[in-house]
Amino acid sequence: MNFTRINDGHVCKCLRNCVENYEDLFLRRIDNKNKLHIRDFRTHHERNKTSEGGCDNLCGNRGLSIEIFNEESLAATINQIQVTRQFNPQSSRKHVAIFRLREGAGIVKHTPNQIVYNKNHYDLFKSDEFSLDFEPWTSLFLLKMFEIDEKYKQEKESDIFTIADNYQVFHFDEFPILFSGTNIYGNRILGSLISEDEDGYLFHYMHFLVTDKEYVLFTKGVSTYRDLLLKKQLIYIVEKTINGELNQNFIIDVNLIPAEYLPLEKSFCPNVQSVLGLNYSFSLQGKLADVYSAIPKVAASITTSIESIFLNLLKPLNIPSIDPKLLLTVPSEGSFKINFRITVDRKGQLPLFFGNQDESIQEYVQNFIEYLLNDFTSETELLLEREANLNKVDFEDLGIDKESKYSKKITSKLANVYQSIGLPYSKSAEQKTMSSILKSVDHLDKIGEEIGKGFIQIEVLGHDNNDKDISIGLINADFAEEIVEQIQYIEEYGKVVEIDDEYQQYNLQIYDLNTDTRKGTAHIKNKYVDDIWDKPKIKIIGDSNLIKSTFTESLHLNKFITVSAKAKSVNGKFTYMDILFER
Repeated sequence: MNFTRINDGHVCKCLRNCVENYEDLFLRRIDNKNKLHIRDFRTHHERNKTSEGGCDNLCGNRGLSIEIFNEESLAATINQIQVTRQFNPQSSRKHVAIFRLREGAGIVKHTPNQIVYNKNHYDLFKSDEFSLDFEPWTSLFLLKMFEIDEKYKQEKESDIFTIADNYQVFHFDEFPILFSGTNIYGNRILGSLISEDEDGYLFHYMHFLVTDKEYVLFTKGVSTYRDLLLKKQLIYIVEKTINGELNQNFIIDVNLIPAEYLPLEKSFCPNVQSVLGLNYSFSLQGKLADVYSAIPKVAASITTSIESIFLNLLKPLNIPSIDPKLLLTVPSEGSFKINFRITVDRKGQLPLFFGNQDESIQEYVQNFIEYLLNDFTSETELLLEREANLNKVDFEDLGIDKESKYSKKITSKLANVYQSIGLPYSKSAEQKTMSSILKSVDHLDKIGEEIGKGFIQIEVLGHDNNDKDISIGLINADFAEEIVEQIQYIEEYGKVVEIDDEYQQYNLQIYDLNTDTRKGTAHIKNKYVDDIWDKPKIKIIGDSNLIKSTFTESLHLNKFITVSAKAKSVNGKFTYMDILFER
């Protein structure tokens, strides 16, 4: 066989370790279920894609991606097609050809240096004599290529819709299908590939702006790509060559996008897991925070609460050979960031069976924070039941729902840390872990109480090995409300709860009040014991301005006032009151 097209113009050893393989069946994605075209087996090099980064990339561009055909590779390919279709319904490569190479067609080798390892993935280096003289078995169906009528176009270059930094790919299928980034102003952008021309030289992408809240809801699987897109008015269409060179761009009204090119109903963000380091940022956003400022007392309170959460999550790591410490690092802009770094020192001699401890600690810390921000509120009852049973049965007999987020994100990750130094994950470790989570929730509540005081939300960011910001979660008014509800549930679990049916008269003094959220805390005598004072959380019902009201008078003058309220008490202790605003 001759390989002039493979070997010309370079000195790389692309054909090293290649073999002839005429027995195995292979599969490859194609455009048409009824007929194979030469473009279906065209390499990146034949499509004029330039090679950068040395021999690996050069040889990769001259090889053709194929996979050994088996149940695993077929299932993975079908899944890849299905995910791509959610964001790019007009993708032409929705079909599969299953084939065997005939003698003289070329040689193959397992693809080296894969970003994500795939044991079934091979490179086919076609011989100069390669043709389509073999019989494929195919499936699926053909769709047309994307075009937009000229009347829809509004030619315009816009740096608002152009990704300038923080580029991250959520789904890759030979080319980036779904991605995000930020423009030069720091605004978040979501984007996707919507079509390529028949010859594969030009690619069309769409970009649109999203808020931080929309971005987090999408990346955490709450909102779909379609949901976010249809809320927008303008979409930016970008046409690029295969080498990423800009060909043209234009803005269109989202309502003018043909229905067949819209993302599908279940276009949820693929699960992209990045192992983060031990640096975390808490970015205050909105109001004063947007001009890189914060109220000192509020910033101090939030910093203390965040510190307490980190110290709690580190408690289960206070074990032999590990000495974790928490550092507060220099604040940074964007909007107003509070930065923390965890350091891990080694104590004593590491055991001979010492594992990959650093990565297991990183995964535990990351999953602990993600669990608090995204999963805890849906598993409160599970945790309370588990905590109650810890002292009733042997730890080995306790069991846990393996599908729970607590099992997947907390116990399994922490067990990996213990295993890395040869220790079992024990009952005492579990007790520390449960206590750490429940105490951390109280500190999240304290952070929530500060919302509105110079900022409207906090975005929690981790940093990957390239120091790129990775959004983990959002602390805003809605989240704070959920945390309050869960804390009330925790306080009431297994106890006697009494709630007023009608508004009653109560004498109390308000000692903390957020006039934006209308929430705070009060002093009131226990309903049964006069010399005991309870500290219930309060909410003032209504929308009248609280400035210079009876409530702020009580706050600033330490004055007791009589209010109409519906109170909740747990085991005889006031825990919450809805207070009626009365003029």
